[in-house]
Amino acid sequence: MSSSSPPSKEKYRALLTSASKTAGSDNWKTSAGRTDGPDGFVAGDALRLIKIHLFKSTSKPSVCPVCMEKPSSDDEWYITKSCRHAVCRTCLQDYSSSLIADPNHSGPLKCPCCPRLLRVEDAKVALDKRPKSKKKIIPKAVRKLSTKKIHVGGLFADPEGENRINSALEDLEKWDIKKRDELLRSMSSFRPCPHCSNGNGSDTGGSSEEAEGIKKRGGGGFVTPDCLRPINAERESSATRLLNLTGSPSSVAILLMYCIFLFTLC
Repeated sequence: MSSSSPPSKEKYRALLTSASKTAGSDNWKTSAGRTDGPDGFVAGDALRLIKIHLFKSTSKPSVCPVCMEKPSSDDEWYITKSCRHAVCRTCLQDYSSSLIADPNHSGPLKCPCCPRLLRVEDAKVALDKRPKSKKKIIPKAVRKLSTKKIHVGGLFADPEGENRINSALEDLEKWDIKKRDELLRSMSSFRPCPHCSNGNGSDTGGSSEEAEGIKKRGGGGFVTPDCLRPINAERESSATRLLNLTGSPSSVAILLMYCIFLFTLC
C-alpha cells in the first residue's frame, strides 16, 4: 500500500471483524480448552469450564513466556480465553503473523504457548495491531479557549503509525486470501494447476530454471495469469508460424494437392 493513500478506518474495521470470525473458533472444544475431539459438547466439558474459570490462576508471570521479557505496563499483557496463558500482546500478534505467512498452517490461529486454538475474542486481539489510545483529560476552559482541533492519540490519528496499520492491513488481507484458498481447495471440483504441481508453488521435479519459474509464479495450486502466460505465448507462436506458412507458394501447392487428394477419395 502506498503512503499517498492513507489507510481507511472503515476498511480496517471491516477486515478485522471478518477475519477474527475465521481466525478464532467459538465452540465447546475451544471454550473447554480441548486440543482434540469433536467441536460439540462432550462429557467432561462442564468440569473443564469450571476449572478454567474458577480454579485456574489468572495471575501474570514475571516475564512473558515467549520473549522472556517483562512488558512495560499491565496493559501490554493479554490472557487468552481458551487456555488462560498470559503473554504480551506484541508476541501474540507476531506469532499470529508468522502463522498467517506459514503456507503449511491451516485452520484458526493458535496460542503461542500451547496447541490450543484461539477464540474469536483472542483472534481479534491477535490481529488488531492498533495501540491502546490513552485519552487525554482536557479541562473545559482549555477546550473553549483553543481554536485548533485537539487530536487524541491513536493509530489513525498519528502519521507515524501508518507503517504499523499498513502491516496490520497486509496481515488481514493475507488471512482473507488464505481462508478463500482453503475453501476453494476443499471443493470436490478443485483441480491443481499443472504448473504449480504440488499446490503450494514449489516444484516436484525438473530443472532449477523450471523450479525458479514455478516459484516466481507461486499460484498456490490455482491457475493464475502468470501460469497461463507461457501457455498463451506458445499458442501464439504456433499460430504465427501457421499463418506464415500458409502465405508461402509451397504451402499453397501442398494445400491444393491435399484438396485434390480428398476430391479423388469422394
